[in-house]
Amino acid sequence: MKQTGGNYNIIDTVDALKNLARTIDKEKAIGVDLEADSMYHFKEKVCLIQMAAPGINVVIDPLVVKD
Repeated sequence: MKQTGGNYNIIDTVDALKNLARTIDKEKAIGVDLEADSMYHFKEKVCLIQMAAPGINVVIDPLVVKD
């Protein structure tokens, strides 16, 4: 997980994603937002995932982290 200058972290490795899953699993509620290239293409793809919970703000790069 990469620390940023802001109040969020970037998830860009499988290990960081696994760590996030263990951490966020303990939360009662989480916020999730997805950004896709276009829902009008035959095969769209998710380009960005944002997740938040108390004290947790992350951006996941699904183009780098394939799983």
